[in-house]
Amino acid sequence: MPFLRDWAFLLVDDNPAALSMLRSMLLMLGIKAPHEAMDGASAMELVSGHEFDCIITDVRMEPMSGAEFVRWVRHRNEAANTTVRILAMSAYRDAAELAALEAEGANGFIGKPLSVLLLQKALEALATDPDHFVELESTANAGQPTIIRRVSSKK
Repeated sequence: MPFLRDWAFLLVDDNPAALSMLRSMLLMLGIKAPHEAMDGASAMELVSGHEFDCIITDVRMEPMSGAEFVRWVRHRNEAANTTVRILAMSAYRDAAELAALEAEGANGFIGKPLSVLLLQKALEALATDPDHFVELESTANAGQPTIIRRVSSKK
């Protein structure tokens, strides 16, 4: 995963503790310090002015949800990089939310709580197969993350 070290990341989460933990995990993976936003509006400003390679966003945020943010990135043509890979995350695995994220153009989903291994596996999947929506979870098998669903993208 050495090439991911050159990627520019944006983290979006309205929970400061979750944002801090995610930043720490990326740093442990050897990825350079990411940009961070605590809401959709702040994230939109950053996305408009920077060419990110990957955005990791929480799903359940206020006032703009993760799916609404993904829609903005993919359809408003204001993002500096409209093909940026987008990984959504949530503590809830809601089928309707997952369908909305996939329909809006997210590249993948991981469930919280996160682990470094789960995050690494998700980033590897996004890097090697950006044209599919990938859903990952940690299994009871020593916490090893596994891909539980990979579907063709509608992009």
